[in-house]
Amino acid sequence: MKYVVSTLTADNRYTDWVNENGTNNPVHSVLIKGGAGVADPRLAVVLGSGANTKEGVVTEISDTDAEFLQRNPGFKFHQERGFVKIITVNRNPDSVAQKMTKDDGSRPRNENDVKDFARGRGDEAPQVVTNKK
Repeated sequence: MKYVVSTLTADNRYTDWVNENGTNNPVHSVLIKGGAGVADPRLAVVLGSGANTKEGVVTEISDTDAEFLQRNPGFKFHQERGFVKIITVNRNPDSVAQKMTKDDGSRPRNENDVKDFARGRGDEAPQVVTNKK
């Protein structure tokens, strides 16, 4: 068994295809869980107030899946950029993610982004939407 640590916001399915009579059919597919940087109110109960986002997410995979991922162009693209990492020992994904690239481009904006923009440190004006009256 091996494990993939991901700092990506969304799940990613890496698939190998075969074309049979003009129709693409999946040959092998591996789903790697995402969710890093996405607020989860359930985690605030477990981790304490205010700590409701994971920095990394771990997915258990077989040795066959690990070999497949090492050859998959999409996975290699994410691996070269530091968003996914194959490890052999199941470790805390948050501690492994500390040394990995964060997927900041697709994570939801938060209050700190608004404050940074107000101080002139933000790249673009965040769109703030709220249901508070």
